[in-house]
Amino acid sequence: MKKYPKYKDSGVSWIGEIPEHWKFAHLRNYLKLVSDKGHPNEILLSVTRDRGVIIRNVDSKEENHNFIPDDLSGYKLVKVGQFAINKMKSWQGSYAVSEYQGIVSPAYYICDLNFPYKKFFSIAIRSRAYIPFFTQYSKGIRLISGIYLQSH
Repeated sequence: MKKYPKYKDSGVSWIGEIPEHWKFAHLRNYLKLVSDKGHPNEILLSVTRDRGVIIRNVDSKEENHNFIPDDLSGYKLVKVGQFAINKMKSWQGSYAVSEYQGIVSPAYYICDLNFPYKKFFSIAIRSRAYIPFFTQYSKGIRLISGIYLQSH
């Protein structure tokens, strides 16, 4: 790993020191809840613990345990690069940055992500360290957890 000239205390015991030029920012500063409905002809997506955002296989009896209504106009649009959270399973790690455009259940949270490294964010936020923070999302979204970001 690249060594930086100066470090500072992160203020978080398990993290320890971080490069001096890194800054602390709350996750809420990078996420904005959105709810774009009325796109019933988009492909169906799902958010899973193991694979993140996936294209939902509506024909498989094994993968499709949830009822799909005839009218999908109330489903939420997810765009590439948006952060999707399965609020019923967020405590298990069912959230990720989407690589697909499609629609998800109205019970999901969709967020615009104002973060320059979306792939890194998706990998980091799905690590075991962050899963406990998302327990609260199953009851309602409160963007209070922090994340360290490298400034430019």
